[in-house]
Amino acid sequence: MGTDMCRKHLPKIKQLLINFEREPKEIRGREKQLWFLTGEEIFKTLFEVGQSIEWRYPKIKDQSNVSEICSKVTANKVWLESVISLYPNFRINLDLTCSADDICKVRSGIDVLIKGFSGISPQFDKVLENINEEEVVEFDRCLKIWVETGHRPDFRNKPSGLLQEHWWWF
Repeated sequence: MGTDMCRKHLPKIKQLLINFEREPKEIRGREKQLWFLTGEEIFKTLFEVGQSIEWRYPKIKDQSNVSEICSKVTANKVWLESVISLYPNFRINLDLTCSADDICKVRSGIDVLIKGFSGISPQFDKVLENINEEEVVEFDRCLKIWVETGHRPDFRNKPSGLLQEHWWWF
C-alpha cells in the first residue's frame, strides 16, 4: 500500500517542479508569489511521500520519476533554497499566516528530500548537502524558538506515525 501511495505522489512532485520552474521568480516584500506557494506545496507533497512509506526512505529510490525529480530539483536548487530560507519569515511569525500542521509538514518534507533522495547519485548528494547547510539550520533555529517560546499553536490534525527525530511536531 505505502509504495503505491508513494508512486501516486511522485508524479505530482514532478509536475509541481515543472510548474515551479515556469513561474517567474520575483520577491516583493512579504507578498507570497506563486513560485513560493508552489515550492511550499512541493515540500508538503514530499511529506506525504514520507508518510506513505512510513519514513522508510530506501523505498523512494526504486520508484519511477526519481531521476526526473532529481534533475528538476538540481535545475531549481537555488530557488528551492530560497523557499526554505524565506519560509520562516513568511510563515513562522507572531501573525502565523498558516497552520502549525502546514509548517511542520513543510519541514518534514524537506527532511524527506534530504534523506529520501540521498545516495541516488554523487552529484545529487552535493545538491542535497548544499540545501542542508545554511537554509535548514536557520529554519530549525526558527522552529526551536517557535516551539520553546510557546508560540506554536495547537495542531488542527496532527498525523500519526511521525518520527521522533521530527522534533518540530512534538
